[in-house]
Amino acid sequence: MADTKVIERKVELAQKHIAYQRQSIARHKELIAEIKRDNKQDLLPAARELLRDLEHVLAGMIHEQFRTRDEMFKATRDQKRSVKAQTIGLLRMSS
Repeated sequence: MADTKVIERKVELAQKHIAYQRQSIARHKELIAEIKRDNKQDLLPAARELLRDLEHVLAGMIHEQFRTRDEMFKATRDQKRSVKAQTIGLLRMSS
């Protein structure tokens, strides 16, 4: 059975990394706007490719966060079932 505290920590870290990645993407979009304003067209293809890469990484982070949350909910549910089964067992033993 997975330790829910460890999984909760993973979710918290994922949230921080996702927020940081979103900030990086926003900043990169600002840089692309500057490149356009400065008419440095030769830099645009590489800048846009990097933006796509950053967005792809963000999508992967979000997917992993959802997977980890599902793992956390399953672990919590399994722990509750285990406690319930132990309680029922103890009640039966005391009868």
